Amino acid sequence: MSKKSEKILDVASQLFFEQGYRGTNMQSIADSCSISKGAIYLHFKSKEQILIALLKRMDDQLFAKLESIESDPTLSARERFKAQIKCQINLSTEQKQLSDLFIQDAMAFTEEVLEFAGETRHRWQLVQKRAVTEYFGDKILPWQVDVSLIVSGILNEYASYWLLENVELPIDPMIEMVVFSCEHIVQGLVKHKPRPVLNEDMMPNTQSLEEDATIRRRAKLQQLIKELESLVGPIKGQIDEVEWQTLSKTTELLLDLIQQEQPDLVVLRALLASLREHPSLFDTRRELAKLFDVKLV
Repeated sequence: MSKKSEKILDVASQLFFEQGYRGTNMQSIADSCSISKGAIYLHFKSKEQILIALLKRMDDQLFAKLESIESDPTLSARERFKAQIKCQINLSTEQKQLSDLFIQDAMAFTEEVLEFAGETRHRWQLVQKRAVTEYFGDKILPWQVDVSLIVSGILNEYASYWLLENVELPIDPMIEMVVFSCEHIVQGLVKHKPRPVLNEDMMPNTQSLEEDATIRRRAKLQQLIKELESLVGPIKGQIDEVEWQTLSKTTELLLDLIQQEQPDLVVLRALLASLREHPSLFDTRRELAKLFDVKLV
């Protein structure tokens, strides 16, 4: 997403909070961005698309953090399970106002928004399924989908209290209660072996969601490759020949590395760090670091 699009989203988000979603129009967003209304439409076709983009940005933050937790080798399965739940709760709290907008105006939204909401729900269920399977092992497989939905249901009920009733819930005890309840539910399922309600065959969207995520990541990578190539060229006239040769070689190595199936993340981090002397590359470096989940130095 371009800097201008990000600015539009930041401004629109503030206006939605101050004036409400229905009370904000495209002209007021354009005025607050100090651009023409026509310029807004170059980035977003409607106010609804702006809201969807804001919700997607919120989701991207959540799922980036969840992916980081999933790949953290220092956490036990139980710690990872708790961390994933806490991640969702924390982000929901931070983004409470935006969530309120979605809830309050839900009846006015179109199929596009409802489709987005459904996709988000399925993405979260996919994360939950992986988490409960890793924690409880193969014994949970017959009830894997059921247990993941039970966890989501408990969290949603708790969330309704702070989103709708403004009740301040103690986070750590709540997380412990969710995990404790899940543990005892699984014990009961394994002992008594009731018939599962749901199974993989009844949830055909899971695989397609994984495929969609892969496609989006590849598209983002290609966008960043083109962006990096376009930004490096103009630097040539601003530095001496030795510096240019170093920059050119570093960029070549970086472009080759990020297109590999399993790039060396230590080398990737070092290559990104070596470009920090060039301010014009900062945003692209940051986005590449986020995409590969490496720390930008």
